[in-house]
Amino acid sequence: MIRRTLSLAHIAENDMIEDEGMRADCEGRGLRLGRSLTVNRANFADMDSVISQARMIGQKDRI
Repeated sequence: MIRRTLSLAHIAENDMIEDEGMRADCEGRGLRLGRSLTVNRANFADMDSVISQARMIGQKDRI
């Protein structure tokens, strides 16, 4: 996730977002999720815990 966001082989869904600010927000959330998954990998036992983390990161950005 981090590599795809920062490298030349970008995430196609992010590249389709025309609004630069919104695209930057989405990429930032993806980077935060990627970091969390890497640093705290022992805390993610299943996809439900990954989805929960993604939702939590999305909620923090809206506050």
